[in-house]
Amino acid sequence: MHRRSLATGIAAAALLPALAAAQPAPNVTIPGTPSARGAAEPWREALSTGILALVTSQLAATKAQNELLKNFAGFEVAEQRSVIQAMQLAGMAVPPQLRLEGGDARVMQQLEAASGAEFDRLYLRAQIAGHQELLRLHSGMRASGTREQKIISTLAAVTADQHLRILQAMQNRQT
Repeated sequence: MHRRSLATGIAAAALLPALAAAQPAPNVTIPGTPSARGAAEPWREALSTGILALVTSQLAATKAQNELLKNFAGFEVAEQRSVIQAMQLAGMAVPPQLRLEGGDARVMQQLEAASGAEFDRLYLRAQIAGHQELLRLHSGMRASGTREQKIISTLAAVTADQHLRILQAMQNRQT
């Protein structure tokens, strides 16, 4: 039941309705989007990684103990919503529904179960790994993607790099 409530709360906060069925990983629905048919694989990977950053940051906005992490989580939620909106405005194929699977689902489950300093440590680690992946994916699409992917990725890669530096600085303060 806790997972259902959490999934519903996360989706409402993001204005992305989540399917609250009792499944090991939440489904995240993105309203007003065309089918994912024809979407380039790196783009779908970047979108999935961004969705994980979004939902984990929504959780951290209320659950993190460290105020800097809470503030970062708010920035991350705004950034990921903006990237999704920019993709939609550019007419890019954004899947109407994404499901957190595999490692992403495990990360979300670990964060849901954690609290206090353990939550902060896990969230920070997940965000660093996610931003490294976002930087890699967006840098690649900036160099060789479609026109729309290059436009979005030019901005997303810079933001991912900036966020990564902030996260690494926070991690260095903890050690």
